[in-house]
Amino acid sequence: ETVCVDGQEFFEMVLSDYDELVESYHVSLCREIKVMGTYQINTKQLLRLFDNLLVNALHHTTKDGRIWACVISTKYEIPSYIFSEAMLLLETMKKNKQGLWIIVQNEGETIPEEEYEKLFDALYQRDPSRSKMTNKGNRGSGLGLSIAKMIMEKHGGEIYVRSTEGKGCTFLCYLPEDTR
Repeated sequence: ETVCVDGQEFFEMVLSDYDELVESYHVSLCREIKVMGTYQINTKQLLRLFDNLLVNALHHTTKDGRIWACVISTKYEIPSYIFSEAMLLLETMKKNKQGLWIIVQNEGETIPEEEYEKLFDALYQRDPSRSKMTNKGNRGSGLGLSIAKMIMEKHGGEIYVRSTEGKGCTFLCYLPEDTR
């Protein structure tokens, strides 16, 4: 079930809830929300999307590192802090899309391009030697990104990952605007 929400209001509310969690990881969270329009969404599912992406970013960001959470309409300029490979994808796709981008980017290890699509497979673990342990000692299941992909597809959207050597990873989710 979906409801129509004002994009700016909804995403401001969503991103305001992560301060305590981020502090517990000793990571800083930079937020930017510039959204125009309304969106037909399942609020619980989009909250889960954010949980999956942000918790995943926290698990792969070193202590005192940074995470960026950005929700931006396709009509606005792409923020300059977006890593180069993600910036290229956004610039290419921005021309043909009306809606918004949900972007979660973190400083940390890079992901080889040949693994981009595998990341969204259920139960896929990049490093099996980690035995599903995160940097906080929690066990990961390998389901978070496959669930994120399913949520985006059910909303008529898409999800991508790009990684920039020496910087980190960017997850990009496109959500179409409700143009009814």
